Amino acid sequence: MKPSLILPLSWSITWGAPKKLARFGAEGVIQGGGEAEVQWSDHEAVARRSLASMSDLLGKHPLGFGQWLAALDDALATPVEVAIIGDPGVEDTRAMLDVVLGRYRPHQLLAAGSGDVPPLLKHREQMDGKVTAYVCRNRVCRAPVSDVVMLLDMLRA
Repeated sequence: MKPSLILPLSWSITWGAPKKLARFGAEGVIQGGGEAEVQWSDHEAVARRSLASMSDLLGKHPLGFGQWLAALDDALATPVEVAIIGDPGVEDTRAMLDVVLGRYRPHQLLAAGSGDVPPLLKHREQMDGKVTAYVCRNRVCRAPVSDVVMLLDMLRA
């Protein structure tokens, strides 16, 4: 089994963890011990209910709820999902990771790996055997690239 790397690149806990799970595409993940299958929409619903439950307090006491205001910002933003298909220990993959991690992008989600990978990476393949990056917004992906300059251009757009 090759290593995988998952980095949610903004804060998380009550809002962030379920939201990030939804963005990683947790559909089809089956929990051990006979528990029910987890659907990504369930994670999204938990995140939205959590945020909605705080709306009155956010309006009345914004200085006391900085993390919740960050959650609201995250909820209103267009997320950028980056999937890099390649072994994180290989130089070409590291070069792609450096491009993605080289600048602060608060609403970015990164998944990288090969072999046994998280759902965000499933059904995505390398092009011509090279490390390949997919950049997606609102679950719609642009054409995959294997060039770091093209990846940087896609992240700037």
